[in-house]
Amino acid sequence: TAGVDPKARREFWNHIELLSQRGVTALVSTHYMDEAVRCSQLAFLNNGKLLTQGTASEIIAVSGLPSGASLEEAFVRLLV
Repeated sequence: TAGVDPKARREFWNHIELLSQRGVTALVSTHYMDEAVRCSQLAFLNNGKLLTQGTASEIIAVSGLPSGASLEEAFVRLLV
């Protein structure tokens, strides 16, 4: 969704959510953690290598941060 206006971004995510409700799997690649948190399963990659995968809550827990932490904080922690 880089370079799209807020309305188009919202429409994109509404469409992805509708597909998900119909049982369709969608693979989304994003650098925006506010978008990633909307996905049911996540995989964090760095330089082509898998850092971790799971739900947002699982990834935050694996990073060693408290449950209220953000995905962005978890990603940065996992890079170290």
